[in-house]
Amino acid sequence: MNFLYYIVISPIETIVDWVFNFIINKISSVGIMGAVFGVSLAINFLALPLYNIADSLQEKERKISKSLEPRVKKIKKAFKGDEQFMMLSEYYRQNNYHPLYVLRSSLSILIEIPFFIAAYHYLSNNEVLKGASFWIFNDLGAPDVFLSLKLGSFAFGIHILPILMTIINFVSGAIYTKDATFREKVQLYVVAIIFLVLLYNSPSGLVIYWILNNIFSLFKNIVMKMKNPGKIAHIIISAIFWGVVLFVLIKQGNIFKKTIIVLLGIFVSLFPVFFKESQKLFSKFIGKPENSCYILVLSGIGLAVLLGFTLSSSVISSSPVEFSFLGETKNPVSYIWSSLFVFTGLFVFWPCTIYKMFGEKVKNVLPCLFFVLFICVLSNVYIFKYNYGNLSVNFTLENDKVLKNYSVFFMLFPLIIFIMALSIYLFSMKKNKMIILQICLFSMILAETGLGFIKMNYIKKVFIAHSANHEKNIAETDSLNRIEKIYHLSKTKKNVIVLFLDRAINSFFPEFLEANPDKKHSFKGFTYYPNTLSFSTHTSLASPAMMGGYEYSPSEINERKDELLREKHNEAILMLPKLFMDAGYSVTVSDPPWCNYAHEQDLTPFEKYPQMHAYSTFGKYTDLYFKEIGMKGGVANNDADIICRKEIRNFLVLQALYPPLRSTFYRLCIAFDQRDDRNYYNIFSSLYYLDKQTDFSSETDNYLFIDSDTPHEPHNLTDDLLKISEEKASFEKSHYMVNAAALTQVAKFLDYLKENDVYDNTRIIIVADHGAGLKTKAFRNFDNPEIPAFYNPLLMFKDFNSRNDLISDSSFMMNADAPFLAIQNMKSEKFDKNPFTGKKLVQKKNEGVVLYPLSNGEHHADQLLKKTQFTLDEKRGWFVKDNIFNPENWISLSEYNKKINGEKR
Repeated sequence: MNFLYYIVISPIETIVDWVFNFIINKISSVGIMGAVFGVSLAINFLALPLYNIADSLQEKERKISKSLEPRVKKIKKAFKGDEQFMMLSEYYRQNNYHPLYVLRSSLSILIEIPFFIAAYHYLSNNEVLKGASFWIFNDLGAPDVFLSLKLGSFAFGIHILPILMTIINFVSGAIYTKDATFREKVQLYVVAIIFLVLLYNSPSGLVIYWILNNIFSLFKNIVMKMKNPGKIAHIIISAIFWGVVLFVLIKQGNIFKKTIIVLLGIFVSLFPVFFKESQKLFSKFIGKPENSCYILVLSGIGLAVLLGFTLSSSVISSSPVEFSFLGETKNPVSYIWSSLFVFTGLFVFWPCTIYKMFGEKVKNVLPCLFFVLFICVLSNVYIFKYNYGNLSVNFTLENDKVLKNYSVFFMLFPLIIFIMALSIYLFSMKKNKMIILQICLFSMILAETGLGFIKMNYIKKVFIAHSANHEKNIAETDSLNRIEKIYHLSKTKKNVIVLFLDRAINSFFPEFLEANPDKKHSFKGFTYYPNTLSFSTHTSLASPAMMGGYEYSPSEINERKDELLREKHNEAILMLPKLFMDAGYSVTVSDPPWCNYAHEQDLTPFEKYPQMHAYSTFGKYTDLYFKEIGMKGGVANNDADIICRKEIRNFLVLQALYPPLRSTFYRLCIAFDQRDDRNYYNIFSSLYYLDKQTDFSSETDNYLFIDSDTPHEPHNLTDDLLKISEEKASFEKSHYMVNAAALTQVAKFLDYLKENDVYDNTRIIIVADHGAGLKTKAFRNFDNPEIPAFYNPLLMFKDFNSRNDLISDSSFMMNADAPFLAIQNMKSEKFDKNPFTGKKLVQKKNEGVVLYPLSNGEHHADQLLKKTQFTLDEKRGWFVKDNIFNPENWISLSEYNKKINGEKR
């Protein structure tokens, strides 16, 4: 029955969520109760036309029933049994009446049920309400306790809010049923009592919401008894909307958004005029009603299939592994079906319900509206689309600035598409060519469906292949009560450690020490290299050179055209471990990045070398960490499933929106609601327990490669983990937080090595694969500082017996120098050549380096599995030499190549 909930209830719940988040985020000064009030108003205004139709049908049934009542009484008095039944049936037939029409009196209650369930489910599970207070109510997420009574051992509380709700219900019902029959009055009061029972122990925030609904209903019933209720209702709605408009205008914001708000206010105020004029316009183009009905249904199905099936399968197929085994949902195909059902409800079920209930005026406008909407959404998704970059399973973007593209193309051309779609519809209606539109819509639906099934089949194949590996990793998960010692160091022999911190941002290190001066002594003996570059901006292109040296830069990898990228990546991972193994070192590797091009660790490449010890630590110690610091599991694991299911729908809507609205929608409905802590702590906990996973039992030389993604995903952390600068912007701040959290744990590990007398005989390289597109202080002299910041990874080095204070070295470095730092001054000839290609290991940076950004979405391993080369975009590439903080040293690669080619001539 879940699909019925998704179709009927979830669309309403989604709208409730949008309204709630908008008020909390944009009009935060009104507080939690302002958001609850706003949700109540929005839902009631949305449902008001349906209620009015239901009331008119009920009134119609009431009048007919009343007019037939005298004759019915006579028939019942004169006849009995089958004869009475036959007489009544014939009488009803003559008057075009059926006894089932009595159900019309229950129609308003039936309409109310899905709205009640949606609000009940949303507010009952709303994390924001829990612990929030209002007036005398200390916790809106719990029932109010106005008075506590105790009779012997039995204690109970008197909840005043549900009682107040019922009283208002009775008053509203008394006005509404003034001229109703006794049966209808009893029905309404019984329903009020049922709601009292249902909501008596509900959260006070939910009951307040329902009280506001009842107050709205009370005023509605009073207004409906007045003359010209429609005009009065419109005046009230306009006044409320203009109150919101004035509030927004007072607040700071860009002129474009303020203009949009004012235009919306004018539209609401003049809506009756617009509607009347549109009716005059449509009256000139009216065709056959059934044709417009088909357009409505086909357009609605097209929207549902496009967003809920084709687009959702496309999003998940970009990385099926990441969407697998989230919470209670194993197969990511589940998210596609749930999205399809929700959008079917939003674009098919509810519009068709409205179409059926309303009169000709609405029936003329609705098909046109949905046809134009479908064409606009189609163009927004496929023509006016942004490059969203990396997505997490909760659909946060790496850089939400991509949503702020306000060029003419994204602002003006969608409006032209809107005008064209409207013109096509009106022209087709006037020329009675609606059948052509129907054929076109049907063809597009078939194409969308076919594309969706292709993507879904790919997802299924990847999931099946991934399942076996996932079960294997689950089986190897450690006990919560024991941390396995997997890193073995020696107190007398040499130890070499490469600590890879994914996306650790170079310029944050000095800021971290400034905010945490007590940590400076932990990095004693280290050299910090601020003037460091990476060959690319993302792990797929950047990490191979970091692990295997210059021979694995993107351009050199592409020169080996006949080998799969996956094989070359695995080779880079194994290069240093193989060198050290051949030199007699004990080798341990944990969580190598993109190993075998699998998001969840696939350590298959290490099976060729049984002497090497390879481990996956992801998520092994999360629950132990939560237990230690007193967290109740962060967000429960099944919440990852719930959040993903909800946010994928929001992300699909975001892609369908008019481009200038996407940034606002993202901040209100996606970035605002991020509760999935567990996935982050699956990574962080392994670094947190790094010291506990390390012993000093080895009697040989040792090489360790340890990977942690702790700095990779921006995340808001608590002050018990780190100290933060309040001056940072929220996006930069969340990046700084995870970097500081990682550096804090690294400092703890370094202190642990000192305490156990293995610091001096240990060589340590701390390195990142790339930076992040932030406006850091280091590149403030650049017109676009995000670009160089992307290529600026952290690089630090401590050699054997190095005890000097932390120093900074401005030498031009690459993270591809990390392998050379690991093997420098090693006497064995084993360290001279690449063990796989036989080529001599050489540093190639003195004449400058060529950098390439990510292209064609190649940040997902699934998209590279069958490729042999990266897509390297010369137009977006850079040639850089020497001081990376000098903008003059960054030359566009296309310009550099023109210069070189010109010199050759």
